[in-house]
Amino acid sequence: CLIKSALGWSTHSASKDGEKSQHGRRHHCNSCNYETDKVSHMKRHVWVHRGERPFQCHLCPQSFSVKSNLVVHLLGHKGERPHKCHLCPQSFSQKFNLVVHLRTHTGE
Repeated sequence: CLIKSALGWSTHSASKDGEKSQHGRRHHCNSCNYETDKVSHMKRHVWVHRGERPFQCHLCPQSFSVKSNLVVHLLGHKGERPHKCHLCPQSFSQKFNLVVHLRTHTGE
């Protein structure tokens, strides 16, 4: 479809090798190797390449291309730190930061 191509992706029928898709179609990003069977996921993915960040924090200038990232960001403003280190008293609002922190204990 020319419209989808202009938006940054193309749609193909599911492959013969057993690739599963809800409607028998896979959507492929024209800028990277991302693919999905959901149009809504592809639309959101294309925002990343375009630099679109429609989810704005109301407490600071930070914005996000994915709503769930905004939700995690807001935990930091609230002071919530649900990811606790089991080796020391440190805690983090984001799991990724805990994973990075754990490397300080293991020497990695």
